[in-house]
Amino acid sequence: MEVEFNLIDAPWIPCLCSDGQAVELGLRDTLAQAHELHELAGESPLVTAALYRLLLAVLHRVFGPEDYDTWCHLWRAGCWNAAWLDAYLGQGHHRFNLFDPECPFYQASD
Repeated sequence: MEVEFNLIDAPWIPCLCSDGQAVELGLRDTLAQAHELHELAGESPLVTAALYRLLLAVLHRVFGPEDYDTWCHLWRAGCWNAAWLDAYLGQGHHRFNLFDPECPFYQASD
């Protein structure tokens, strides 16, 4: 039996909702619901910083504002375009599996 833990879908990012409720969300849901969340709540400031860095890397890859006007447009929208997120995360879905036998996420397969 092959074990799978895909960072896109599986809940693992500790978040605090606007009402103070603690939840864990996957990568996709954290970004798609970012406008509804109060903060990330990692176990330590280093963990929280690493989580923000990962999320920012995905956002830059998906939206990567080319100029100031594009950035302003994204800011005014108030939330991330879920269709764009889904398109990017869907094409590389298999690359976010921690236990992939050939390409585990950020790990050497051997």
